[in-house]
Amino acid sequence: MALVLSVATVLLAACAATAPTPTPSPTPAPSPGATPTGPVPPLWTPQPGQPNRHPVAADTLDAWADGDHIVARLTWSSGVEPCYVFDSVLIAEDGTTITLTIVEGGDPGAICVKLLVQKVTQVDLGEFDPGTYTIRAVPGTAPPVAVTVG
Repeated sequence: MALVLSVATVLLAACAATAPTPTPSPTPAPSPGATPTGPVPPLWTPQPGQPNRHPVAADTLDAWADGDHIVARLTWSSGVEPCYVFDSVLIAEDGTTITLTIVEGGDPGAICVKLLVQKVTQVDLGEFDPGTYTIRAVPGTAPPVAVTVG
């Protein structure tokens, strides 16, 4: 029994030592007054090129105009690395509708603890002409957001 407890302790310590720490996103902060209210959580930086890529459901979506740019912040719940690694956000435009899809991948052979982590990223969607745009995240339960570029 002592051996089993020792092995379990070593495995948990190893998993804790390799647990990811969110790294700051290279996306600049929006101008004052443009961000949604509330605290800004640590942002996760994408690590493109992951194996076994798949879409992940967004829990929340915020979006706002920063001059002629639209910036979006997405949150989702997922597991820990190396099993669940944030790969990218796919952006599709269709007229005035912009659809965002969070993509994760990971090592299918890795052994990971069952731990749920809230992840957040922020994406500059680029420059837009004046008008109102609908930003939506699929899949997920986050309601669409209307953003007006002046």
